Amino acid sequence: MFWLQRDNVYALPIVHYNMEMAAEVCVAYHHLKPDCVAVELAETMQLQLLHAASRLPDLSIVTAYTQTLEPLYYLCEPCDPAFEALRCGLENQKDSYCIDLDVDQYPKFREAIPDPYAIRRIGLKEYYEIYCRIRAENKHPIIALDKDREMHMARKLKEL
Repeated sequence: MFWLQRDNVYALPIVHYNMEMAAEVCVAYHHLKPDCVAVELAETMQLQLLHAASRLPDLSIVTAYTQTLEPLYYLCEPCDPAFEALRCGLENQKDSYCIDLDVDQYPKFREAIPDPYAIRRIGLKEYYEIYCRIRAENKHPIIALDKDREMHMARKLKEL
């Protein structure tokens, strides 16, 4: 098992819509038995996303709209680690939160990541270390929006 820890806050590195990561979340949840769950999903959509997580393993699509009324779709499925974390929290009657900043136009870019299937062989810790090396080698562009999101989530975690 692997997670990042700072005081009483535990974080699992994830890749969205990935079964291997969802399985890691489930194992970590049952080992850590957290007081609450917080995930990197839009805070403004919390009620709809929690409802979708409560319906798992049934799939849901939650629709939101940008400020310019463009539709945004959230696919809520059991293979997404964020929804698996919410499902675990809800099933165990723990408070569960979506803490990410609501962002309309997040820039699209493809990030080089190792094949998540490798987690079954090498474990999440080594997978994360490889990801960090690849990211450092590729000079991943940290955009101002990422900093805003990270600060927003850090404040929310501190509140929780």
